[in-house]
Amino acid sequence: MQRSENGINLHRFCEGYGLKIRPYHESRTPRPANTVYGGRYLKRLMRKDIDQAGLVVRCIQSSNPTCFDDVTVWATWLSTAE
Repeated sequence: MQRSENGINLHRFCEGYGLKIRPYHESRTPRPANTVYGGRYLKRLMRKDIDQAGLVVRCIQSSNPTCFDDVTVWATWLSTAE
C-alpha cells in the first residue's frame, strides 16, 4: 500500500502519544488532560517537521497535559527549535 501524499494522519499521530482529538466547537475551560481541540495548528507543525512535533507533544505532556492549545504548542515549538 502506498502512503498518502498528505503525510501522516493527525489522528494516528496523536493516538501514538495518547492524545484525544475533539472538534473545536466542543472546547471548554478548564480543559481535560491530553485533549486537543481542532488540531489544525498541530497538523501544520507536523508538515514542517514530524520529529519536532513529537518532541513538542512529549514536552507538553510532561509539564502540563491540559495545555494543548495553539499558543502553548507554538511557544513550545519555538523553544525546542535549534
